[in-house]
Amino acid sequence: INVNGARVILYMLSSFDKVWAEKVYKALAAVLNPGQIVELCKDGMGSKLIIDGMLTTKYDDLRGEATLMVYDAVKPGALDIATDRVGHWALEKCFRNFGMEMKMEIAMALASGERRLEGSKVGQGVLERLCVKQFLEGKEVFEEAVKKRERAKDGGKEEIVKGFMDDVVKGDGGEVGEVGKKKKRKRKKRAGGEERGEDLIAAAKKKAVEEGVEENI
Repeated sequence: INVNGARVILYMLSSFDKVWAEKVYKALAAVLNPGQIVELCKDGMGSKLIIDGMLTTKYDDLRGEATLMVYDAVKPGALDIATDRVGHWALEKCFRNFGMEMKMEIAMALASGERRLEGSKVGQGVLERLCVKQFLEGKEVFEEAVKKRERAKDGGKEEIVKGFMDDVVKGDGGEVGEVGKKKKRKRKKRAGGEERGEDLIAAAKKKAVEEGVEENI
């Protein structure tokens, strides 16, 4: 792959007016066969510049056509791509752009080679990130797992962190919260060390008030 040429294609697909972006896409669709698309997925520059360019173009109709074309090529070779050191990342990016039914078909193709995937760290990562094990548990479990991962990718991590911090605050205030409960148990295990510290502070404050001293303790 010519890197500079691939970059030009990416730029044209993402930044040119639709009429020119469409011409570029149509030209790619005319020359790329399924086997070549699979090879592009397994090539670092091909995946990042050409496959990504087609799947992320800002024009909805072109993106829809490109997604279907890549899906038709990737589905039969999913297991081969998933075990490739570069291809597995490309497969994940493609997976995120596919609709739910397409995602299920990819998961099904990967599930047929579960043992092969389990045999390497690359494959294990694919099984986890593409929710293949959840697919084996059933459609609803799979769809929920996929949606959960998509929410995390879209910023759900911030919500998770916020929820965690809320639990911490609630726990310290004595309200129900798993984290809070753990904190309380830890205080008990310290044989009242923190409790005695609080008693000393309270006594010091009381003495300061009695003596008319205004200070922060």
